[in-house]
Amino acid sequence: MRCSISAISAIAFVCLSFFSVGLNAEQKALTETGEEVILNDNGTWYYETEALASAKEIGINEAKFEKPPNASFRLQSKNNDASIWIDPSQWGVSPSDVADNEYQLKLKDGDLYANVVTEGLEIPVSDVFIDIIISNYKSAGMENLHITQKEYRMVNGNKVLFVRTDGLVMGLDFAFLGYYTSNATGTTQLVAYTSTKLVDQYLDKIEQLLNGLAMG
Repeated sequence: MRCSISAISAIAFVCLSFFSVGLNAEQKALTETGEEVILNDNGTWYYETEALASAKEIGINEAKFEKPPNASFRLQSKNNDASIWIDPSQWGVSPSDVADNEYQLKLKDGDLYANVVTEGLEIPVSDVFIDIIISNYKSAGMENLHITQKEYRMVNGNKVLFVRTDGLVMGLDFAFLGYYTSNATGTTQLVAYTSTKLVDQYLDKIEQLLNGLAMG
């Protein structure tokens, strides 16, 4: 099975012209003991394996997450029983022309995007998703990858894994915030992305979009 997040990254490549952020570059080096480290422009560094090492510690958010009242339009998956409830006055929707993505969304009045990836194979809602996220983003060419936030949530009565991943895409700072969930009918990924500099500006809209995810 291919739970492809690389397709999401491919769309981000196309959308790069919508963002105005500074260029960055990272360099790799080896320590005396042969461990690979990442050197940042500001003089700091970190072990390349840190993202993998810390990603498996996942907490639980006890809050209740539900679709917002203004999410009146239902996008129904053809591949499993997932539904995405959105506010049609805020979001434009089109079928995706990128492999492994069912829908692509764009905020009508801003530089915020999202993809809906649905498949028919069930995956346990566990840290397995972390491995998939890291592997596929790296395969897509993301650099300086960090899992900056991760937690389990109950969203509309279903267990989901929330993950925020930050990194460089073609030298530009991007943030990907997504819900990952699965049941007997298949696996669903709902991932919103924008420039890291715009995340705080769009955080409420991101949360509202993600909380529109329902299974069953």
